[in-house]
Amino acid sequence: MATANEVTNRRKSLYKQIYFWVVVGIVLGIVVGYFFPATGEAM
Repeated sequence: MATANEVTNRRKSLYKQIYFWVVVGIVLGIVVGYFFPATGEAM
């Protein structure tokens, strides 16, 4: 059975991964909207 510390570490790791991918998605959205505005608008 996992200890409380292991569960906490897994949650922090997952949170960091989700945060990272949200930032990546936002940056990609900005890049697409800036360089390809028609494509960004169609999305």
